[in-house]
Amino acid sequence: MSAVLPSRPAEDGTPGGAAATAGATHPSPATAAGDPAGGVSVLTVTVNPALDWTLEVPGLTVGAVNRAASASVRPGGKGVNVATALALAGHAVAATGFLGRDNERPFTDRFAALRISDHFVRLPGATRIGVKLVDPRADSTTDVNLPGLEPDAVAQAELKRRIEAIPCAWLAIGGSLPPGFAPATLATLIAARRASGGAVALDATGAALRAGLAAGATVIKPNQSELEELMGRPLPEESDVILAARQLLADHPALESVLASLGAEGACLISRESAVLARPPKMRVHSTVGAGDALLAGFIAARLRALDPAESLRLATGFAIATLARAAGDPRGQRPPESLAQDVTLRVAP
Repeated sequence: MSAVLPSRPAEDGTPGGAAATAGATHPSPATAAGDPAGGVSVLTVTVNPALDWTLEVPGLTVGAVNRAASASVRPGGKGVNVATALALAGHAVAATGFLGRDNERPFTDRFAALRISDHFVRLPGATRIGVKLVDPRADSTTDVNLPGLEPDAVAQAELKRRIEAIPCAWLAIGGSLPPGFAPATLATLIAARRASGGAVALDATGAALRAGLAAGATVIKPNQSELEELMGRPLPEESDVILAARQLLADHPALESVLASLGAEGACLISRESAVLARPPKMRVHSTVGAGDALLAGFIAARLRALDPAESLRLATGFAIATLARAAGDPRGQRPPESLAQDVTLRVAP
């Protein structure tokens, strides 16, 4: 039987927190506690970013003519999204990876607006386009992703040099690998950071995820289907997810936590000591784009504050709620993640 953990009061004692009426950028109390003076707390790595074209298509029908209700273009990629969520919460963040020179402007505008330190290696050509078809009637998102630019050996060596030159508490690596970038190269980056004493968060799939685990990733953030692919079996129940995570922890001594996103059911954080499940409040979901990345960003923010597993998952879910609310135009999107985290229900699994 699982135990339900009570919600915490807002930090200023008010029902939603005085910060609930602040703007979209909310300096976090984590900044003073976890960010080094004059440096960065987190370096994110996105080796295969994309310009995300999101089309809202109510009643999307494959093989038919569809009409989009709205469209938007935004710089994307898991590491870029993690950096964005952390920067919005007031953290000192740097970002690196590969960017095409021909269409870098949306990325550089984002980095400048949020004061994200830009260490991307520029490549000839254009960063790939990713198309996201959002069907609000079916509450679904369909992704169509192109392969991306291929970095040559010189560019890959330069990326490695830039990563090694930036000291930080956490290295967060996310997304797919571009052509010519081997999983073994990713493993080398992770092993080097772990050998220097840094923590590594990895959000990847398939061969990249397996290589990262073998190289010593500190935490991984699979969704349910990615975890099923990794384990080679279906995981229909929360208990199955927890059992699979515990198997990974047993098989990989360097792995400290598995942060599993479970869609509308919330998320689960499993360590060797505990398994905690989080359920967000009911809300209208316009698009889930970036929510999983925000979840990981929130977990890293919590670890910078040395929060315990339960409160780490609570804050991580608050970050995800903030992203979902902003996408939906929900007023909750104006509240900081710390305030939104108070609406999260936690359960401790056996």
